[in-house]
Amino acid sequence: MKKLFLLTFFVPAMALAQNILVQAPSSSKIEYEHFLAQHLETRSMVHFEQKIAQINPSQESQLFSLSDSFNDRLDFVISSLKEIQKEAPLTLSSLRFVRDLSEKALAKDLSAQDKKELLHAYCKSVTLLNEGPSRFVCREEYVSLEKLAKKFPHHDTLLIESMSFSLNEKSMATLSPQTAYQWTLVSNSQTTIRFYGTYGQLLNQHFVTENWVEGNCENFTHRIEDMNALHRGTVFFTESCTPRLLKDESKKSWIMEKKTWLYVAGAVVLGGIVYSLKDKDIVVNTSLK
Repeated sequence: MKKLFLLTFFVPAMALAQNILVQAPSSSKIEYEHFLAQHLETRSMVHFEQKIAQINPSQESQLFSLSDSFNDRLDFVISSLKEIQKEAPLTLSSLRFVRDLSEKALAKDLSAQDKKELLHAYCKSVTLLNEGPSRFVCREEYVSLEKLAKKFPHHDTLLIESMSFSLNEKSMATLSPQTAYQWTLVSNSQTTIRFYGTYGQLLNQHFVTENWVEGNCENFTHRIEDMNALHRGTVFFTESCTPRLLKDESKKSWIMEKKTWLYVAGAVVLGGIVYSLKDKDIVVNTSLK
């Protein structure tokens, strides 16, 4: 007899189905924001990047599977946690997985180095989540984002892992000292900046940023590589000039939209099935008669 346990991650495909508006560097920021307010079916490039940072089913699955190795392969769990954090920003669910796994591991008899690594992971997730008191003592530092705002005036938003912070002179963030984070600076008009390291290391970096779009309404080039953004992207020059990133996309967009709705419908149906089976064991009889 075997027991089959199901876990579902709902991917917010609806968020990625919306049109994306890229700001041309020559355009007015006020007019760009006014256009967004008048077209509720359209989202900014910053909003798109924020949503993308929250979607990483593979990462969440990796972290969830580490719980199966916890009792007999703790060294593997610790090294895997370290590597996963380097690869990509932790989603909200991943931050909770990291918090719970590291909290459980910290209760074990550990070497000084392993304890240090786990405390960094634990305190990182606890301070970002801010979902209640921590079981272990975590040092905190409150940092002003003023220096980053001045250094990157065209970037509107900072993502620390997948948690979003407005990038202006009054913004503050609570961090775990000497802890490496995934930093993502996003803009509606400038290319995205990504860096993994401590806050101090980030301040010492020198990044070269470029415009998402170069040219004018009739003739322009772009630096966007994400396929979803490409197929759903529009460039804002003025309210009367908003060409698509890719030409002849009307038919493709219709097909992609139908596919997205099918994915959403499938996810809803699957989610309903899984929810109806929660707290129940599915038993698969593998014996042959």
